[in-house]
Amino acid sequence: MSVSGHSQSSPPSPSAPTNAPAVDAGSRPGVLSYAHPHFHRRPSVFANWFWFVVKNVLGWLLILTAMVMGPLVPGPGGLPLFLIGFGLITFPGKRRITARGRAMLSGSARLADYLSFQER
Repeated sequence: MSVSGHSQSSPPSPSAPTNAPAVDAGSRPGVLSYAHPHFHRRPSVFANWFWFVVKNVLGWLLILTAMVMGPLVPGPGGLPLFLIGFGLITFPGKRRITARGRAMLSGSARLADYLSFQER
């Protein structure tokens, strides 16, 4: 017992198991081996579907809340809620709608983009 009345714990022994991956003896020194079968386990099908449903429901709730809060709150109103909700939902074609780049620009937008970056 120490002076404060608490017992001091001894340092862990070198043979104590750790959660870190072991160094593979056949590989180069300092390279970790992640060959342990339970190091990274894929989530179950139920977990994937559960997260998919929860994420979409939460996203649609935020979008609908944004429609109500927009006129009621001064400033940007419901815009942040809408953007967060839109980021959470999943539907076919969302990537095509949200993708950035020159491929999405229409002809007149490409011309305006081209003219705005010309040196004068």
